[in-house]
Amino acid sequence: MGLFKKIFGQKEVVIDPANLTLPDVVPTSQSGLTLKKSAGEVRLEIEIVGESFRPQNVAAIAQAAGGAEFDIYLVAEPQNAHDKHAVAVYAANLHVGYIAKPGNKQWAKWVKEALERGELLWGCARAISREGTGNIGIFGAIMMPKAGKQIDELLP
Repeated sequence: MGLFKKIFGQKEVVIDPANLTLPDVVPTSQSGLTLKKSAGEVRLEIEIVGESFRPQNVAAIAQAAGGAEFDIYLVAEPQNAHDKHAVAVYAANLHVGYIAKPGNKQWAKWVKEALERGELLWGCARAISREGTGNIGIFGAIMMPKAGKQIDELLP
């Protein structure tokens, strides 16, 4: 924990439960650009990692969801200093984790393809705490727009 966090504490993140559901058309930070939610035909489970680096975000999402499912969406991070194939997972506009390797390379490609179609890859997740600890994990799936060879290879 950094010195300033020790002295001043960490700012509590509060989420309105209404923000846990994505609208059908999602505004972006780019002026005039909106994305529609991709049409989900195949539910593909994802492994989300890195939640422990975002404890305030994950705790806020868990509290707002109250055990219920909530929407998540994916954002590719080609400029990520640690991994050019990094794919961030967001809920209610809060970064909650990343798609685990080695599948993130394929997910980065799918996110890019969806953006080219004007779509946002999204899905549903739950925040689950590990009994006896303060650890909360995010477990979810993405609704893929169509089945294909790459998707079939990832399905159990």
